[in-house]
Amino acid sequence: MALPAPDSMFMLTYTDVLRGLCMKFKFIFTLLLIVSAIYGLFYGLTNWSLHKGETAARLEEFASTGSWPVRYVGIYTNLLTGEKQEFSVHDPIARAQLEDSVGQELVLLTEDHFLSLWNSHAHSVRGVQELELELGNHNVSDGLCRLVDIVRRSAPMVDVIKSRVEQYDPELLELIRQCINE
Repeated sequence: MALPAPDSMFMLTYTDVLRGLCMKFKFIFTLLLIVSAIYGLFYGLTNWSLHKGETAARLEEFASTGSWPVRYVGIYTNLLTGEKQEFSVHDPIARAQLEDSVGQELVLLTEDHFLSLWNSHAHSVRGVQELELELGNHNVSDGLCRLVDIVRRSAPMVDVIKSRVEQYDPELLELIRQCINE
């Protein structure tokens, strides 16, 4: 058996080069896939919203904290329960609206995040709306008529309520009469 020439002994063939490049490509692709999966998991845990809702609240305090990164946090009082809760704001439009609204009653559009590494507050405010307490006939009349229907079944209750309504709110008596006539 003849020995190969010394020059060709360490020479790589074209297929050997391709095999090496293919292994490097597979390694880099697998590494990128793992990094992408970890990034996707991290992004999902920090940005996935468990709950989006609206809260009628009175804004008590709102200020920026820290130098870098600057965080905007505040305290609001829930108008339904009366409890105070802390919140944070990341949206610049909502932040501008809140800066001018301290002490006012408004509707906060909130999100509760699964995991938040950006702040220590569970509630994140993503928007602000004005609090509208519109009690026009179109919203109240149906419920009022149903209540009148229930109360009409008890004569003593009708007498007591009628005297109180005449004394304190005669306009309401007109709405009640409209319900009876319908």
